[in-house]
Amino acid sequence: MAQTFIGSYEYSLDAKGRFKVPAAYREILLQDYDYSLVVATAVDPDAETYLDCFPFAVWSSYEKDLLVMSKRERRKAVASARECALDKQGRLLLPPTLREQAGLGQECNDVVVVGSLDRLEIWSRERWLRECEKD
Repeated sequence: MAQTFIGSYEYSLDAKGRFKVPAAYREILLQDYDYSLVVATAVDPDAETYLDCFPFAVWSSYEKDLLVMSKRERRKAVASARECALDKQGRLLLPPTLREQAGLGQECNDVVVVGSLDRLEIWSRERWLRECEKD
């Protein structure tokens, strides 16, 4: 059974839109998956836009869940999905369109990476703090 992603970590994007994936998460990826990932806009109607980051094997099984979602929700996730991989320094490059959707960019480079059991959530720090204040 694969280990789960737990905890949260704060980072800053570099000028190219990369951040270092936490060592604990990199170890899980290396042991249980590989460094192939799919990053997509999260389908969560109760939250501001953030990104879901799936190990490729988890994305493959998530596709079955997408089939039972509304066409609009499915379109949001699938159209935004990008295959990504960690570089040799353990950094993940977020494509510009995904950064923009998640509220990351020129004005906000502070990222919170949240373990969500089978995936990672990537939030702008501002949006994450607002999310944490909700009841």
